[in-house]
This record gives sequence, C-alpha cells and structure tokens, in this order.
Amino acid sequence: LIEGNRLTGEYTLNLQRTTHSERLLPTVERVLADAGFGPEDKPDGIAVALGPGSFTGLRIGVVTAKTLSYAWDVPVVGVLTLEALALQMSGAAPLACPIMDARNGNVFTALYDVRGAEPVAVVEPALRPAHDWFTALGSGRAFGEDMSGVGDADESTGGSVMTKVDVDAPIIFGGDGLFNYWEDIRRLVGERPRRVAPVFEFLRTVAVAMLGAARLSRGEADDPMQLTPVYLRKSEAERKWEAQSKTRSPS
Repeated sequence: LIEGNRLTGEYTLNLQRTTHSERLLPTVERVLADAGFGPEDKPDGIAVALGPGSFTGLRIGVVTAKTLSYAWDVPVVGVLTLEALALQMSGAAPLACPIMDARNGNVFTALYDVRGAEPVAVVEPALRPAHDWFTALGSGRAFGEDMSGVGDADESTGGSVMTKVDVDAPIIFGGDGLFNYWEDIRRLVGERPRRVAPVFEFLRTVAVAMLGAARLSRGEADDPMQLTPVYLRKSEAERKWEAQSKTRSPS
C-alpha cells in the first residue's frame, strides 16, 4: 500500500508451502486494516504483477485484482514482473537485467535502462536459453536489433528496442535466477556484472505499486475485463499436447 511515493504498508511471505488462494485476500484485508482503512474505505487504484511467473499464482493474482477493481469501482493496471524487478535495481548501474529461473536451462529475462524514473526496455522480455543470453550480453550482441540467436526458447516474443546506452556499461543482475546462474553470469558477461543486494533479489510488491501508481497518474489504466497474465511461454499441458499431436499414430 503506497500513498504518493511513500510506502505505507507491505506484506511479504516467501514460503513454498503457502498458496496464493489461502493467503492473498486475508493479506489484503490485513494491510488495509493496519493502515486504518474502514469497511467503507477503498484505495484509489490497484496494481498487479502480470508475470512471468507461476501459472496458478498469476491467474489468482490477476483475477483477484480484476474483482477488487470491479467491486470497488477503481482503476486497475498491470505491471510486468521483470520491469518491477528492474525498478528495484535502479541507481546501482545504468543497465538492469532481471533473471527469473524458468527451469531446463531457460530464464525469463530482459534488459532495462534504469537511469530514469522508470525502467525502459533495451531488450524486450522473453523466455531465453540462459547460456546463450549471458554469452550475448558479454559479447554485446544482445544490443543489436537481430536477436535471432538469443530468441525465445519456446516461441518468439520479439527482439530488442534500442535506447542510447553504452554497450560496455555495468549491468546489475537480480531475481531468483541468480541462485543458479550467478557464476555463469560472472564467467560469460565479463567484468560488467553487479549483483543486487539480497533484500532485493525477490520481487517486492512496493515496486509493482510504484510503477502502477505512475501509470495510473498518466491515465494508463487497463480494462479489467481484458487484463490477462503475461506467461511468456505455453503451459506444460499445452506443450505436452502439442508434442503428442505431432507424434505419428502407429499404423
């Protein structure tokens, strides 16, 4: 919960055994109550992380945000998880590279210019093979418009969006992917990598709130009926179904 640029309340619980469906609404109630909101009070707007991330967790979060937006009659805005992670890394280096572990040697990642008030994409978010991505960052190839060699590991989601930034500038890395890939990053990216402080390795909801509030102030609210999660890849069930469909039936 934020007021202007001031954090007034935040609840963080990073435990694998808890579920969004059990914790989310009681947490919303608790944060509002602790901030002095009564039964008839409501916030001016809602921001929600769209993903990438857990399929089930994202669906629960987005549906909850849309429902509250409708019930409270307030605007809602979606924020990319990778962009919010990049905001948390602002000020430590000109470039920020959030890394989220997507398993099987892949990462959800992007590259942001974080010199301004809000992150600006230098390379758009996508699912990418980790080794190829870090190699491309180290060689500078990730800054080129042709990203065919560092593309989506599942399906194409676009290339790079160039901004005026030094390709040799330091890059700060953050996200849960650091636990598995930090040594690879140091080896493949060279002398440029910086690691975010541990307190900012995981997504903080205040980063989502800050970006959402900035966009709501510019009138950039989303349509609650059209807002959907951003998965950046197909679900495991979809991939298995496609693999089975491509397999020839025995004659």
